[in-house]
Amino acid sequence: MTWRRMPIKRLGNVSLGKMIQPEPKSESDVAAQYLRAAHVQPNGRIIDVDDKTMWFNEKELKLHDLRAGDVVVVEGGAGYGRSAVLRSDLEGWGFQNSIVRVRPQESYSIGRFLDYALQSALSSGEIEVACFTATIPHFTADKVGAFRVPAPPLGEQQAIANYLDRETARIDTLIEEQQGLIEMLRERRRAVVSELLGCRVGNGTRMKWLVDELDCRAGAEADNLPLMSVSISWGVRRRDEAIQDESRADDFSNYKICRKGDLVINRMRAFQGQGLFVFRFCLVCW
Repeated sequence: MTWRRMPIKRLGNVSLGKMIQPEPKSESDVAAQYLRAAHVQPNGRIIDVDDKTMWFNEKELKLHDLRAGDVVVVEGGAGYGRSAVLRSDLEGWGFQNSIVRVRPQESYSIGRFLDYALQSALSSGEIEVACFTATIPHFTADKVGAFRVPAPPLGEQQAIANYLDRETARIDTLIEEQQGLIEMLRERRRAVVSELLGCRVGNGTRMKWLVDELDCRAGAEADNLPLMSVSISWGVRRRDEAIQDESRADDFSNYKICRKGDLVINRMRAFQGQGLFVFRFCLVCW
């Protein structure tokens, strides 16, 4: 279904926040907390950040109040165009000029629907096009007001917003469950590695390495193969590629052939960290 698109200023009142005022200008000014760009995160999330205050006079604080249903939009910087809808009043708060507030007109729009429309426009690149500039992009109050969004009847806006609220809540729940599963698998991986290598990391027990030696010996064949060493940096190098004139042992019987997939552990260059001896290791990938 295709709905007509209307400028946001036809659907709500658009206001830019107050410039930071670090000092009072009169005795009647009050220090109040204020909403700023850092509060508004991707996907319509509003997070708690360190409380900051600035000074407002009584008229400014009324002009820059924040109510449930207001849509707040990031005006500039790296997060320009991000939006969120307020789910409750922020009593006693104002908002900074890094935020554009859209207060829906009850006869024409619903804040939750406007927020979803803006999130969709940001994701599709429409807001980026509207803010195209050679300098730092800004989704100014004028641009927000002129930006066109779908404008279905109020009943449809309500139904769409309710549906998206339900579905996004389910998705958020699935994401949380998956993150919990990922962390559980990480713990299991650490436990498996600890058990396999005989390590007891974090309890003060010294590491014990259970390393399977290669049974096969290179013998005279080693004379024609690159000599490998584990360097002090992370990784493996072949000495023939790094130091051409390095001498070799006369007896190759103790040399071992390394194959792709072998685990190589540096047993000579150890460094101590947090009470444990930690050895650099890597996989041979040639």
